Amino acid sequence: PGRTLAFVAAQPGWSGGSLCSPHAFGHTGFTGTGLWVDPARGRAWVLLTHRVHPSRHAAPDIQTLRRAVGNTLLAGKE
Repeated sequence: PGRTLAFVAAQPGWSGGSLCSPHAFGHTGFTGTGLWVDPARGRAWVLLTHRVHPSRHAAPDIQTLRRAVGNTLLAGKE
């Protein structure tokens, strides 16, 4: 549930943030990168990160960062 062939549909707690419309979808990668599109709000954004450098054993909170970026970008869109 919530998945398409390549993307994840918006759902509670998803990585695109809580301000996305129900029509939003996105895709994330192992290194922390992500792509999200919210056609109902007219926004798309990409987060480029490299959370495994210099070590994959560090534990950055990438999910919180992803949600914060999405919510920040969508907060200014009426």
